[in-house]
Order: sequence, then C-alpha cells, then structure tokens
Amino acid sequence: MTSLRDDGEQPVEPEEASDEGAVLETGESDRSAGGRVSRWWYVLIAVLAVLAVVAIASLPHQLSQRREARDNSEAALRRQAVVAVSEAVVELTSPQSGKANSYVKDLLAKATGSFKAELSQMAKTLESTVQQANVKATSTVSSSAVTSVNMKEKSVVVLLTVTQNLTNKAAPRGEPRYYRMRVSTVKRHDKWLISDMRFVA
Repeated sequence: MTSLRDDGEQPVEPEEASDEGAVLETGESDRSAGGRVSRWWYVLIAVLAVLAVVAIASLPHQLSQRREARDNSEAALRRQAVVAVSEAVVELTSPQSGKANSYVKDLLAKATGSFKAELSQMAKTLESTVQQANVKATSTVSSSAVTSVNMKEKSVVVLLTVTQNLTNKAAPRGEPRYYRMRVSTVKRHDKWLISDMRFVA
C-alpha cells in the first residue's frame, strides 16, 4: 500500500536491486581466483625450474659415482694392477748409476708395508752398489698374468716375465737376463703400491 507524503507528492517506490553490482562482484571474484591460479602456476614452474637446475648440477657427481663403481670392478682392478706392477718392475730392474739416488727414492715411493721396510733398510747399500758398479740396465715386461684378486682389500697378485739388458764394470758389453717375478700390489685411494716382490723359478 502506497501512502501519500505530507506534501501531496507521490512517494518514490524503492528500486529493485540491480543485478549489475552482483555481476561486477562476481567478475571481480573470478578475476581474483584466476589471479591466484596464475600465481600458483608460476610458483610451480619456478619450483620445477629449480629442481631441473639441481638435477643438472648433480649430474657430474652421479657420473663420477658410476665411474668409481666401474673402476672398482674386478676387471678394472686387474687391468690397473697389471699396468702399475709392470711400471714398478721395469723401474726396479732398470737402475742407472747416474740416477742412483732418485732410483731408490722412486722405489720407496711405490712400496708399502714390510716390503717398504725392507727397501728402506737396504736403500743406502742399493744406492752405493748401483753407483760403484756403474750399473746401467733397461728392462721390459715380456708377459704378465693376474694370479689372485682380493676385492675387499683391493689387492692383486701379478706374475711377470721380465727381460733385462744389464751393463756394469764386470760386463761392459751388456748381457741379457731373464726373470720371473711374483708381485703383490694393493690399491690405496687412486694409487697402487707394491706390498711384496719375489723372484720365482
């Protein structure tokens, strides 16, 4: 029921609420939700990017671990031991009178355990003998074979045949010599050391 105002004018009916405000409000809400989704999407991309960088950065370490595992396999130990022992034996059987001091030092650097202790005891005698006898020798390894491997200790025993050409005061023209040697070697970190060396028949 519409009542007249005191001044006689027809009162104005209250207008119905417009849907436009609701639409605007809903639109703003949608945009806000869309903004939150976009922000989360960017965050997700950023996290994935960081993970990708971390994965790439750790790749060299993973490759290094794989190489280390491969290097520690029995086949690798055999190959490494043969190379290291062959070099050590050639050096041991190739003394030079003019380099007697460095010759003994190099031998000691390649030795360990009781074998190193034995070499240390005879180092001075060995050095003076090479000098006084005017020893000059060159050697080659003719053949080699691994006879045993201990993976836990990383130790290998190698049997070698060595051919040596030796000259000294007693044999100035040189004379060939042939040896068979059994050498025990052990891996310490990335270095192979001789723990025993014996001549065999």
